[in-house]
Amino acid sequence: MRIHTDWHHSDLIRTVDYLDMLSIRTTAALLFLCAAIAAVGYFFWDEISIRANERGVRSLVEDFGERMQKVSLLSPDAPDSIASEYRDFVSPALIALWQSDPSKAPGRTTSSPWPDRIEITQMVPQGAGYLVQGALVFLAEGSEESAGITPVYIQVVRESGEWKIVAYQEVVDAPAD
Repeated sequence: MRIHTDWHHSDLIRTVDYLDMLSIRTTAALLFLCAAIAAVGYFFWDEISIRANERGVRSLVEDFGERMQKVSLLSPDAPDSIASEYRDFVSPALIALWQSDPSKAPGRTTSSPWPDRIEITQMVPQGAGYLVQGALVFLAEGSEESAGITPVYIQVVRESGEWKIVAYQEVVDAPAD
């Protein structure tokens, strides 16, 4: 086996220059590829985050709607019932407001019909949360069909890392003139 020892200094410099250029091109290509992956990842992560938020808000509002039938607003225990049934869904400030005047709180006002659920019709990002538009569906005893619908608007924001209802408004028809 023969070892080639006829390297010239200029050959060595050309080889090093070639390797440097190859290294620069490879590094540039890798950087471009990493940037492209990061951009695509950011887009999908943002989309996944938005969908997760919307699922969380939807679940909160629907679960809250199912709890309404457990809160009898005419009961002397209404303030305690409001706190115990709504604490997982509603901000402490709104619970305090409803406890001070249960007539402003959502819940059961008659034995029949009663609020059964909230059906969400629209959910729009607004500020730090979502504005949810929906229909409060009432059921009557002995029937599984709707006994009435009241439109509702609900403002949901993140408080201490959890989604909470901070405003709730039922749309009651204005009296006819």
